[in-house]
Amino acid sequence: MAAEERGVAAADLLEGKPKQQKVLAQQQRMVHRQGDRHRMQVGTLHKLARAADLDLADVYGEQELADAREHTDARVDDRVRGWDLMLDMPKSDSVLAGLLPDAHSQEYRDLVHRAKVETLREVERWVGYAVGSEDGRPVRLSTGGLLAWSVEHQSARPMGDGQPGDPHLHLHVTIANMALCEDGEWRSIGNSGQDLHRHAAAADAHFKARVRALAFERFGVRREQAERTGAWEVSGVPEQVRDLYSRRHGRIVEMAGDESGRQERDRAAAESQARGRRRRDAGELAAARRGGRCRRRRHGRGRRTWTARPRGRPRARQTRRAADSPAVRRGHSHLRPDERAHREPEDVLARAAARRGRQRAAVRAGRRRNPPPGPARR
Repeated sequence: MAAEERGVAAADLLEGKPKQQKVLAQQQRMVHRQGDRHRMQVGTLHKLARAADLDLADVYGEQELADAREHTDARVDDRVRGWDLMLDMPKSDSVLAGLLPDAHSQEYRDLVHRAKVETLREVERWVGYAVGSEDGRPVRLSTGGLLAWSVEHQSARPMGDGQPGDPHLHLHVTIANMALCEDGEWRSIGNSGQDLHRHAAAADAHFKARVRALAFERFGVRREQAERTGAWEVSGVPEQVRDLYSRRHGRIVEMAGDESGRQERDRAAAESQARGRRRRDAGELAAARRGGRCRRRRHGRGRRTWTARPRGRPRARQTRRAADSPAVRRGHSHLRPDERAHREPEDVLARAAARRGRQRAAVRAGRRRNPPPGPARR
């Protein structure tokens, strides 16, 4: 605004001050890129205003300046800790790995990890360096290599319909943004990760090529290029089967449209993921409530007596006869494996079994209460 009033460019206000002109040009680029979301440190603004013979109070309000100066020393750590490099394969590879017998399926996944190791060695050769400074100039430094680890996923995210996700064999490789340099210092890798982003497509192509070669070498897997996607799919896995196990992709295309581009489909995928997370959270909460009610009914206890035993009630003494009774064994056998690990103590099961036996005996005896032999009470 001051430059417009004087009829000159903004950089001309800092004529003869190249350092301030460089800072101004950098901030102008950030404003052009981020718009109103861009924030500047009040100290930097003060230096630029002083160099241009301006007063910040004439540009910003007093309260806004006071708030900014109050948080002068506050900093937001926006350094990048690492990156997630995903290595995936065509859908037919996931279908093949899922249909193979267990031993061959494990061997197929092992060769996938072998291709991953070979790919990471290439990535390490491409981006496993750091950048230092010598006489004010950037220099390339050798490092001891990359620090990375991987996680294998065999399925895609669930669709929220209670069914597991579609087969989708892929790997997530976490690469730490740190490497030990030859001078003993730890620095970021690959020019702060810029080279890693440049080589991501090359890493993906190398990984897929190694999987194809290893699968043909071990299993004789032949491939043909899909006309619609261009991917090298396994011969013998038709497109109908691949589409059958690509429900999530079909939903994303349905949400974004057949003519949608990459950005529209990415937004649709994020929206679908958020919806699935909300449905999953709601479903897990409802399932937990249903499970709690079922366990209370199974053990014969009401809502009020589930969390605490009433005062004054004698505690049942567990005996071998009650613990080995058919009722207790039946009550345990119909539990699912995950519930057996969380069943209530044996004295609760014994009381429930004794109560069930007394009820059955009363029905057989014409509602006469003839309690069966059970745990003796103190």
